[in-house]
Amino acid sequence: IFEETGKRPHELFAHIDRIPMASASLAQVHRATLHDGREVAVKVQHRGLRDLVTADIAMIAFFLELAHRIFPKLDYRWLTTEFRDALPKELDFEHEATNAERTAFNFRFDPTVQVPEIHWNLSSARLLVMDSWKAFTSTTTTPSTNSASTAKFSAA
Repeated sequence: IFEETGKRPHELFAHIDRIPMASASLAQVHRATLHDGREVAVKVQHRGLRDLVTADIAMIAFFLELAHRIFPKLDYRWLTTEFRDALPKELDFEHEATNAERTAFNFRFDPTVQVPEIHWNLSSARLLVMDSWKAFTSTTTTPSTNSASTAKFSAA
């Protein structure tokens, strides 16, 4: 967080869990509380990921070129371009945040779709801060019985 914002976590958040609630190949997610008391999810990209992805793309290009030279009819070199175009977008959390807001706008009249609010003032290309969903209730109608049922969801 400091590398991305120049600020210590306690300057940005009243509280942030040191242990992530989730972790995957690109980032980990921490629960946090803003100074105004709102609970948020903080998605932090793993260090060095951009350099690693650049090396991975070079390795993919090398092996696809090698495979093509050995088996000329096997030409999957176009995948290199696909990876070069797609992976930077995957690593850009501002792009992800923009897509989340676009989704929220597109479904603004559908009460069954909820998208967490993005905190742009705390977010960047490698840090994404959004409202945390403790739990919300969704009421749905089952087509076969036309009866309403209630389901509880918990997500961050």
